[in-house]
Amino acid sequence: MKDVRVSVPVAIKRGDNANLICHYDMEGAELYSVKWYKGKREFFRYTPKEIPALKSFVVVGLSVERPLSNGSHLTLMAVEPTATGKYSCEVSADLPSFDTMIVSSEMEVVDVPVTKPLITGIKQFYRIGDVVLGNCTSYNSKPAANLTWLLDDKKNINLPVSTNPCHHTVAGTAHDGTLRRFREASGRPEAMWPCDGECGGALVLLVNSKCYQPVILPALRI
Repeated sequence: MKDVRVSVPVAIKRGDNANLICHYDMEGAELYSVKWYKGKREFFRYTPKEIPALKSFVVVGLSVERPLSNGSHLTLMAVEPTATGKYSCEVSADLPSFDTMIVSSEMEVVDVPVTKPLITGIKQFYRIGDVVLGNCTSYNSKPAANLTWLLDDKKNINLPVSTNPCHHTVAGTAHDGTLRRFREASGRPEAMWPCDGECGGALVLLVNSKCYQPVILPALRI
């Protein structure tokens, strides 16, 4: 027996079906059993010489779709956060060797944001030298959503943000020139945004690779 490995979704949305696959090469030996575990608890077994060949065992938060499950494939229905954890597949050969191999992988059930992120604090007009302070909040996600600020459709990797599990805040100063970083007396990281003689542009937010409606900052020449 060789090449035993599992394919388990690294992350899956709450309510979706999870498809787990156990790959193995018996090298001509007979298969005795395939067992699936969550943590240390067995919840599914396939033994081709027994009747019935498929058996499932109660584990809180797991519901096996038996018609879609067999000796290599396993489907968990409508997964909930309690399904997050370590999944292991144990493959055993029949007589005479009874060789056994077990492999594992982690799966996390996630809640994705169901509403657009909310940007607040951005004004329509700024003068060069004004402080630009904006806040973006993304609600009801687990783990917290990755938030990325874009300026004129470009990700500005030099623009620092202060974060907590649900909120990202960006601060900057309207300035004609290239982006430069500085710190206020408080030590809070700030940044200067390039304006090239005018303070304006489209500030948009990219959340988990989805681009949302931009907030437009009309240009104001001084």
